Amino acid sequence: YGGAPQYINKGFFIPTEVETSAIDGAFDQVASRIPVSQTFELDGDLSDEDCRRLMDRYRPEFIPEDDMLLTAFWIRYLYRRVSVLDANESFNYNESHDSLGSSLMETMLSEVKRFLDRDHNKSWIQSSYRQLIYDFTDPDSPEFRLICTSPESLESDVRARYEQLDLPGFFIPSSQDLHDRSVLDRYLSQALRIPLTVGPDGSKSLSCIDENGFILTLDFTLKLLNMHERVSCH
Repeated sequence: YGGAPQYINKGFFIPTEVETSAIDGAFDQVASRIPVSQTFELDGDLSDEDCRRLMDRYRPEFIPEDDMLLTAFWIRYLYRRVSVLDANESFNYNESHDSLGSSLMETMLSEVKRFLDRDHNKSWIQSSYRQLIYDFTDPDSPEFRLICTSPESLESDVRARYEQLDLPGFFIPSSQDLHDRSVLDRYLSQALRIPLTVGPDGSKSLSCIDENGFILTLDFTLKLLNMHERVSCH
């Protein structure tokens, strides 16, 4: 091979006579360049016994200890969400928000009970409900979006945490947004990776909704998102 060498990693020089504080600063600089998801690998692999112990410790109360099928579904839901965190650049290289991961994980954990509910016919808009959408428009770098049934009813601490998240395209939708067909189309397009169709007037929508004679409401959107999560996790 006669081409020029490719240098991917950039290094820096530390003189031998520098003080310890300079060395500490160098280590901090190196650490800031390591994706958060890679730091977990430093803990090593868990044994089967460790995995079972952690499952027993964190298994939600609504999952019976002897219900292995529901436990398996619970693990698959969590694995999908952790995989999104693992690939999200804003999480991996976050240096400004101390509770970014915990704020997202809190919502992820609250979703699971609703997703595992066996009653598929209940109305999703009869209670205040919030859910993350995993935007795979770029398959290699998924992003987070938020949909909720009653934005004005969000607890003040939850609203404050969401408003502090410095994530691209992440915002709390208003009630008006959630009655806007184009907003619901965009949510489904991002989650299901179905491209929007540009109409004659320049508006973008999911043509499959109209072609099948469906009326896209917030409740129907949440049902579709729920079905998509079940398929993606099973």
